[in-house]
Amino acid sequence: MAPKIKTYDIQSWLDVAVKEGAPGDRLPTTKALMKRLRTGQKSIQAAMGPYIDNGVLVSRRGLGTIIAPANLGDDARPLKKSGEGDVLVLRRTSENAIAPNLVRSLECHLQQEHFLMLQVSYANEDQALELLSPLGRFKSCLLQNHFHKLSIDFLAALNDRVQHIVVDGAYVSGVDVDSISTDWRRAMFDAFKLLRDSGHERIALLTSAHSAQTLSTVRREFRQCSQLWGQVDSCPVILLDALPGDYHSDDIVVALEGFRTSASCLEFSALVTWGVVEGVQLDMALNNLDICGDAR
Repeated sequence: MAPKIKTYDIQSWLDVAVKEGAPGDRLPTTKALMKRLRTGQKSIQAAMGPYIDNGVLVSRRGLGTIIAPANLGDDARPLKKSGEGDVLVLRRTSENAIAPNLVRSLECHLQQEHFLMLQVSYANEDQALELLSPLGRFKSCLLQNHFHKLSIDFLAALNDRVQHIVVDGAYVSGVDVDSISTDWRRAMFDAFKLLRDSGHERIALLTSAHSAQTLSTVRREFRQCSQLWGQVDSCPVILLDALPGDYHSDDIVVALEGFRTSASCLEFSALVTWGVVEGVQLDMALNNLDICGDAR
C-alpha cells in the first residue's frame, strides 16, 4: 500500500494550486483530493484550515472551496486597505480566448496609469456575489458575462459595490450601466463588399445560433448585404450550436458537410466566420473535409 501523504505535502500542493489558479477557481472536492493525494478526509481538512482561516481559500456549502479574490499577492492588497479599489474585472468562466485578451490589454493600460485592477472569475451570479462579499467598494467594474443573461437583482447588488458598471460586448438599456461593443454591422458590410469586389458571388456566413443581440445583429447585417447585392439564395447562414470562441473543428465539419457539392468543393466560394477565435480550428475542419486549395 502506498504511504499516505503528510499534511505539509498537502499544503505544498495547495500552495501550487493557489499560485497557479485564478481568483474564483474551484478546487477539487475533498473526496477527489483524498483519492488524488492518497490520504484521509481529516488530513485534507487539517491542511486546508490555515488557508481558510487566513482568507486564502473560501469554503461555503453548495459553493465548494475556491481561491478567494482577496489573496492576489502584495500588489493587490492596497485595494482593500484604501477602502475603495480602482477597477474590478468580473469575468464569467469560459473557454473563450477573446475576453482574457481584452483583460490583458486593459491591465497594461491601467498599470501605465498607476491604477490597480482586481480580476475575479465566477461560474454564476450567486458565486460572484459570494466572492465579492469580503471586499470593499470599487470605482468601476468591467463585467464580462460571455453572452449569458444578466439579472436585474445581480446588477442591483453589484451597483452597491461599485460606482460605475461597464458591460463588455453587450447592448444594455433601461438600467444604470454602460456598455462597450464593436460595430459589427460595419465590419460585416466591409467584409462582404471586399469579397464581392474580389469576384466572389457565393458567400456564406458561419456563426453562432445564440440569441444574443450582438449575434443577431451580425446575422441580420449579412442577410441585408446579400439582399443588397441580390444574392439571397446563394449566401447561406450556417449556424453552430455553440458560443463564439467555443467552436470546435468537429462542429464546423458537421455544419459545412451539408454544403458540399463535390469531394473537394463547397457550394460557396467564400466563407465569413464570426466567433472563430482559434483559426487552427477552421483549418482543421477544412482539412478534415479535404477541401482543395482553390476552394479555400
